[in-house]
Amino acid sequence: MFKKTGSVTDLPRSGRLSVSEATFELVRQSFQRSPTKSTYLASRELQIPQTNLVRVLHKRLRLHAYKVQIIQDLKPNDCPMNRIDVENDYLNRICFSEESTFHVSGTVNMHNVRIWGSENPHVSAQLQRDSPKVNVWCSLMRNRIIVSFFFTEKCINANVYLDLLQLFIAPQLEKFQPWIMFQQNGEPPHWGSLVRDFLDETFPDRWIGRDGPTPCPPR
Repeated sequence: MFKKTGSVTDLPRSGRLSVSEATFELVRQSFQRSPTKSTYLASRELQIPQTNLVRVLHKRLRLHAYKVQIIQDLKPNDCPMNRIDVENDYLNRICFSEESTFHVSGTVNMHNVRIWGSENPHVSAQLQRDSPKVNVWCSLMRNRIIVSFFFTEKCINANVYLDLLQLFIAPQLEKFQPWIMFQQNGEPPHWGSLVRDFLDETFPDRWIGRDGPTPCPPR
């Protein structure tokens, strides 16, 4: 270096051009005004390459793209909201329940699985149709988990769910009567007339679900 230039100072290095302060300020103001704007649209509006714009968002502004979460809208007059305000132990009394299906052969989650490499490995995964699966019911309360139940049936209908309520769930929750509240979602097996009749008899005015004393969802 010294022989060529007569100086020990490094020559300018090649690489990405730094983003000017003016460009940085344009990007900052644009997303401050409209944080939901897409990087493609912002790139066209500001006449900035999309790669540079994304680099400013991540490296300089330390911003991240977050997904919008859809949740049930609750109003002040909804029954659960009123009872939570009035009854201090309301949430402690609820037994939350849910069913889920697990494929025992394993499946590939295309949203989460990634393979890092310098080249595309062109990896594929074989999907087995009608793979073995198991349906599981479970419930929990504030300080305990009720024992899980594994269905032998492949499909859950109202009659199968009623058997679960009568032979397994009700005996498990007997020791918490009469103050416990049973919650279930609005799946079709939970909405059968025989199921609702049994819940009305076993948990009178104390079950949460579709067309129940406490509707879930409320509307």
